[in-house]
Amino acid sequence: MSAEDRLSERVNIRLTRAAGIALIHWLNSVPPKAIPVTDPSERQALADLLTQLELSVGEPAEEILLAARKLLLGAAGDWVYDGESYSDEG
Repeated sequence: MSAEDRLSERVNIRLTRAAGIALIHWLNSVPPKAIPVTDPSERQALADLLTQLELSVGEPAEEILLAARKLLLGAAGDWVYDGESYSDEG
């Protein structure tokens, strides 16, 4: 099998539905120019990830997003609260 064939293979990533919902929201809300990529292929990989998450999880309603966030933070360690949070308000 060639290197190109190996790179084209599908991989499985196991996430909770809550994590998928949070990632969908983040990927849809962060301005593309705010995502630090070093190569356009990385932006394409994020677009592919978003597409697969939306196919698997669907577009969450606001109340589902809030419940997902609460569930994720309930299991989070202190590292989650370190540093600044992104805000499109300034």
